[in-house]
Amino acid sequence: MISLETRIELRVPGVVQIRYDSSTGKSFSETLQGLLDRSPDVIHAGEIRDLGTARIAIRTAVTGRKTLGTAHTSDAVSGLRRLRDMGIEAGRLAESCHAVISLRLVRKLCQDCRKKVDPAADPPSREVKLAQRLGVKPAFGAVGCKSCAGTGYKGQIPLAEVLELTHPVKSFFASDPSDADLLKVARKDGMRTFAEVGLDLASQGLTTIEEIERVVGIVPLHSETASSAGPVLVVDDEEQDRTLLRGVLDGMGFQVVEAETGASAKRLLDERVHDFSLVLLDSDLSDMNGRDLLREVRKSLVTQSLPVIVLSVSSDPREEIELLEAGADDYIQQPVVAERVEARVRAVLRRSGVELS
Repeated sequence: MISLETRIELRVPGVVQIRYDSSTGKSFSETLQGLLDRSPDVIHAGEIRDLGTARIAIRTAVTGRKTLGTAHTSDAVSGLRRLRDMGIEAGRLAESCHAVISLRLVRKLCQDCRKKVDPAADPPSREVKLAQRLGVKPAFGAVGCKSCAGTGYKGQIPLAEVLELTHPVKSFFASDPSDADLLKVARKDGMRTFAEVGLDLASQGLTTIEEIERVVGIVPLHSETASSAGPVLVVDDEEQDRTLLRGVLDGMGFQVVEAETGASAKRLLDERVHDFSLVLLDSDLSDMNGRDLLREVRKSLVTQSLPVIVLSVSSDPREEIELLEAGADDYIQQPVVAERVEARVRAVLRRSGVELS
């Protein structure tokens, strides 16, 4: 067994480790080409980045050797497109490639605390809403316990999208079709997409639909009323500001939950009694900096995708930049204007997949 490495970090017994440096000697593809004289049974190109390496992999595969390679792409179909973009002919690629496997990792439900979902008895949750939009039955939901550090998830499992180049798929791919057309043919031939594989894992109780949505983004933009989208959490220590914001949100049809301090807001988020659709957060609270609460929200796996709009009296553009970099989805300078708040709320929810009707 021979390994080519830019920097040998760990010596492995039984493996001949060869260091290559393209800046002072031969490139990876040139070094790999030299090793083919030893007639290896299996070639694994850790990452195919250039045409030279791609051509070696294709030529090796055509001669009958098992050849494995990796490339950074978003899905299985894009893996073939990546090699085409490097300059490999579609016909040659169809001749030599057997399959493309695209992998993503999703969090695995904690088996100690997972809870069977009962849409009729349980309070409304994002899991149930996603299941309804997709027309599937929810299985288990995340709860949180000591074993999983309160996240509801423990460990990860692979989500695999497999594009097998069967004879019909190879024949079609040789004509250099678009990715969309190739996907249609592959699915007709039995390929399952990330979404289909993920929903199957969720039905088995291994993960949740919410987790699949977070990783894959399977739910398209959909229309909802303010009441069905979920309540809005308003975090502000000034009663006058809370009253103004509550008036705007009430007028839009939202249920409003108020918190006067950062600590009480964090408690509401941690308890998960409400399935919040949005948070309006004052940047300067009496007990903590709004930026610190925002970082806490983004650190938690439960609330990391929850939309947050930050309000601040500062006119310093650096304040806005720092808050957006800390994880805010939008920024409103105070004193607020009712029409601006409503427009920003609609825009932020639209970016999260909800079109208010």
